[in-house]
Amino acid sequence: MLLPVLRDWLMSWELGTSFETVYIEAQTLLFQQIQQATTSQDSRIEELLSQNEQSAEAGHQPGKLQLREKLAEILKQEDWPALARIAAQDVEKRILPHPGQEESKQHNNTFTVFVIFNRYWCV
Repeated sequence: MLLPVLRDWLMSWELGTSFETVYIEAQTLLFQQIQQATTSQDSRIEELLSQNEQSAEAGHQPGKLQLREKLAEILKQEDWPALARIAAQDVEKRILPHPGQEESKQHNNTFTVFVIFNRYWCV
């Protein structure tokens, strides 16, 4: 029940190609919080889920905002910066060259400049 809400919430962040990486990490954090919950926290999580199920059985669809608030209650304050770091790291991996690629990029750039130079100046 919470995973579709989590997915929709993260999609609203427009993470692009980093979405899957962040979604997997968010699921992991959510499951960790549920597994590591103290007795009182566990009771609160079960209460939240029970309220949601009762609303659904009564024909009321809980709003996305309400379910997002429930997710926000389960996840810790430090989980949000962790998700932001995961997104930033994923984007960085896609943008910055990998070791060994810098030389081939430089070679490709030199070749492109050479072709352009020859096309326009060596006619």
